Amino acid sequence: FARPMALESGEVFRAAFVRVEDDVCCLLVCAHHICADGRSMQILRKDLMAFYHGKANEGSADAGVAQHTEHV
Repeated sequence: FARPMALESGEVFRAAFVRVEDDVCCLLVCAHHICADGRSMQILRKDLMAFYHGKANEGSADAGVAQHTEHV
């Protein structure tokens, strides 16, 4: 993630999982400001957390997750 975004090739967003421990992973997200602002990243984080908690609790992953069109 330390390299610049290659905007000429359309790279404006990166995501990767990093294993911290055997049973702990982190999701790293990097978005160029051309495609996301602070509010967009807050919405993405909220939706990802809702999806994760839905899956982790064996519930509906869609519960409480807003649709993209609600934010456009």
